[in-house]
Amino acid sequence: MTSAPMFRLVDAVGGTLLMDEADFSRSEVGADIAKILNVGYQKNSPIIRMEEGEDGKLAPRPFQPFGPKIINGRRPFRDESTESRCLVYQPSATSRADIPTQLPAAFEQEAGEIRNRAMAWRLDVLDSFAIVDRHLPGLRPRTNQIVLPLLSVAQHMSDSAREPYVDALLRFAHERDSQSQEMIQDTIEADLVRGYLALKEAGTCKGIRNWVLTKAGRDDSNLERWMTAQWVGRKMRELGFATPHTKRGTVPTIEAKRLADLQDRFGIVVTAASPGPSPGTP
Repeated sequence: MTSAPMFRLVDAVGGTLLMDEADFSRSEVGADIAKILNVGYQKNSPIIRMEEGEDGKLAPRPFQPFGPKIINGRRPFRDESTESRCLVYQPSATSRADIPTQLPAAFEQEAGEIRNRAMAWRLDVLDSFAIVDRHLPGLRPRTNQIVLPLLSVAQHMSDSAREPYVDALLRFAHERDSQSQEMIQDTIEADLVRGYLALKEAGTCKGIRNWVLTKAGRDDSNLERWMTAQWVGRKMRELGFATPHTKRGTVPTIEAKRLADLQDRFGIVVTAASPGPSPGTP
């Protein structure tokens, strides 16, 4: 399925979208679907398309891509923002012998019973359902945000079922955050921040580039070819740095608070005191 029928289907039917084999070989298709997933994880973020009306004239029409989605793929999304909106579970091979190779007829019957029970629960709690809004210590803001709907559901579970469910959910979320932290620590963006901290006020975009290519162990000919000083400047601005031009070259500057936020985001710990605001930075 391409992106065009996907958000129209979600808008028309609702429910949970199941995506199997979500490894998109066509990059343009994958990019469009990633955009749907990025805006479809929360309410009131419509996708606008021009549609022909009964009078034959084109008019803008909003489609709502919001809803739960279960995505099965073999690789992480290329877009980090899409990956951050997911609770990722990586299964391993099983040695169980009780799993049938062909699904029996009883499977469909049991699946129907589960759907009926889920619908009955939905109708039972519809009038009393309340959204939980709380800060969960130790979780990233994005993870906190996507876990809260599941915690809202847990409030309507029986006492005996709620506690082990919530414990398992929070344990999973913390483990996922730890894995994500390890992955983000190995990104080029993290190395750029490390380079800035290492060179301090004396660092230029060119100097930070050279630091990343050597000190960070990224001495790669392909990386050296496309990671120019100009690219470093653009990436530093994306991270929140200002990049004024001086006689020495382009010198990144940043407020102390924003720098501390970047260190926390990338899990960067420095033994010496981190630099304060760069000269000329309010």
